[in-house]
Amino acid sequence: MSAPLRPESRFEQAAELWLVKLDAQVADGARAVTTADLYRQRLRSIILPAVGQWRLYECTISRLDGFFASLSPRHGAESRKTVRTIVSLILRVAAQHEAIPDNPIRHLDPIEKGSRKPRALTPVERKQFIDWLNGRSDDPNEAREQEKARRRDLPDIVTFMLGTGVRMGKRSACGGATSIWKGCHDTGCVPVLDSVLALLRGPVLRGGPDRGELAAGHPQVVRRDPRYLLGSRRHTPRMTASTDNTTAKAALLDWSMGPR
Repeated sequence: MSAPLRPESRFEQAAELWLVKLDAQVADGARAVTTADLYRQRLRSIILPAVGQWRLYECTISRLDGFFASLSPRHGAESRKTVRTIVSLILRVAAQHEAIPDNPIRHLDPIEKGSRKPRALTPVERKQFIDWLNGRSDDPNEAREQEKARRRDLPDIVTFMLGTGVRMGKRSACGGATSIWKGCHDTGCVPVLDSVLALLRGPVLRGGPDRGELAAGHPQVVRRDPRYLLGSRRHTPRMTASTDNTTAKAALLDWSMGPR
């Protein structure tokens, strides 16, 4: 059993105890695996580098307020809310050990969303983006980035996502570029049946869209309701079995820029 936390214990020690509780919640089904992995990622990349070495008695309202204020230029409101939730859960463990008299997060002002709304790319911007992915710049550094993007199939991935509106998880579950464009050729639509969840710790989530059971083995997919994304709009690109890859991609991209 771990030693109890004391006021002079470091924040990272409280975080280690909290991670044990987090794993138990996942095992009991009380916490989604994807949420737990998101929490771990934020803890490792944002929280511990900044406050991991603080003594628990140093986790005061004013210091924590300054920490969250420092995140504002680099992280959006939702990301900061997630970080705040994690810090609060860790300090709750410290309070349960009576290492701090109270959880200081409770006394901080709420994190408000900004007024800036997301903006979709215009047809011109979309074309410029695709042209850049497929082009070759005169600048050697930029040309290397373009070549790297092509090695990773980004032109095909981006074109498909622009044309269907699916996110990266569902796009990844559709298979490689060859199978995707073949589906466009043969049927004029591509079935989107699954979503891939890239988990950080190796085990695979298999089950519902938000919760499932851990299973050993190679990455698999999370089964979703079948949908035919390319057939879900009023007008679909016209493709036949004789349509080549270039024509299929051009039709899909042109379709993505038209009215919805």
